[in-house]
Amino acid sequence: LKENNIEQACSYVHKLKGVCGTLGCELLFDSTKDFCDIARKRISGNLNECAQQVKNNYEITMKKFLELYQK
Repeated sequence: LKENNIEQACSYVHKLKGVCGTLGCELLFDSTKDFCDIARKRISGNLNECAQQVKNNYEITMKKFLELYQK
């Protein structure tokens, strides 16, 4: 997004959304879906705020994976 390449950002986030759907990571899946929908103008919203939410949910999800791995 910093380079204003929304198409490429959406492509990466869409791939992440697919992985989240496969693994059942609902929190991250929902935010990646919103990002793609906003980027493709299917819904209205602030793309930068949504990108921050994706980042936050990614960090939460990875923390949970690491907790499970360490058990």
